[in-house]
Amino acid sequence: MKSNLFARCFVAILLVAGFVWASSSSSSAQSGRKPTTIQASQKEDQSTKDSERERVTNRPLADNTPVTVDDTGTIKMDTALVTIPASVIDRDGKFVPFLKKRDFRIYEDGVEQDIESLTSVEAPFHVVLVLDTSNSTVFKYNDIQDAALAFIKQLRPDDQVMVVSFDSKVRFHCDFTNDYDALRQAIDETRTGGSTKLYEAVDKVVDRLEQIEGRKAVVLFTDGVDTASRRANYQNTLDKVEESGALVYPIKYDTENDQQGGPSTTSSPWPWPTPHPPNRRRWPFNHLGALMFPQWPGRSPSSGGASSGEYRKAARYLQELADRSGGRLYEADTIYNLSQAFSNIAEELRHQYSLSYYPTNVKRDGGYRRIKVRVEKSGMIVRARDGYRSATDAPATADRR
Repeated sequence: MKSNLFARCFVAILLVAGFVWASSSSSSAQSGRKPTTIQASQKEDQSTKDSERERVTNRPLADNTPVTVDDTGTIKMDTALVTIPASVIDRDGKFVPFLKKRDFRIYEDGVEQDIESLTSVEAPFHVVLVLDTSNSTVFKYNDIQDAALAFIKQLRPDDQVMVVSFDSKVRFHCDFTNDYDALRQAIDETRTGGSTKLYEAVDKVVDRLEQIEGRKAVVLFTDGVDTASRRANYQNTLDKVEESGALVYPIKYDTENDQQGGPSTTSSPWPWPTPHPPNRRRWPFNHLGALMFPQWPGRSPSSGGASSGEYRKAARYLQELADRSGGRLYEADTIYNLSQAFSNIAEELRHQYSLSYYPTNVKRDGGYRRIKVRVEKSGMIVRARDGYRSATDAPATADRR
């Protein structure tokens, strides 16, 4: 009996010992696998962090400069960050919304850049209507006034407009306002006469826009010929526009054909005649009803006339204003073109993308950097400024050529 009891106890002890040993082995095996998994995960995380650290470290040192980005489209000269405004339209001239950063490519001097950020902004804007009322545009005077009135009809209540005219003087007819009646009165009070100070008009308008925050633009109605500017010139106004962040949309009137003794009936964008308020008279009478002057064949009404070479220079200037600023040049040759131009300009000003990047070229040499912005989708047109001028450590000069 005792031997049987002893045998049973011995078997029970063996079973308990076996169970304890099996449990211990299983726990040990599990604890051995778990550290292996955690260790692999930690190594993976560390590898990712090291890779990210290496990517950041390999950037130019200036990239770590803190910056503040606004939606004005102004290039940030005090930091390495460059901000470029861009409009993307389809073949019908309509703004293309909902694009992502991956849809864009940006190149500086032919080298692709990494886009740091992309924002899409719909905001009111400030726009200056600049009307050339010099003698060289006398045959287009009423057309220019009509076109300016047509443009302000495209505006929304929050948009602000200023009216400026120029001949031998630059005149500010009203400050920024959204009052349609005030704008119409300002346009109606412009008068023709005198030589053409186009460059000085651009210079003074850009100075005024420096005080404005937010989206800003210039819509310039002119033939592009300057005959009298002394305090500003072709090149320094282009440089000033380029640095201002303002978009320039020249509306070009062809006045060269008008030198042959009278207004061109084929190039006028408006029907002839068109109805006007009683206080607005068409050429050749001024606002007082007096005959302005006769015309001589081969001579423009501006002082001394303008040669074919001057008109070619004028065309280049207007194109460069548009290219340097990121705007667009429009030809005022038909009613449809003008109507479409005003609609497109208002749409572009109201909707824009803003792309920011840190340039791979970090030289502070004041050099001009060529920019090309592309969208990786077919059927889309991108309009952005042609480039920007880098910061420089050299002392600023009064007049950069």
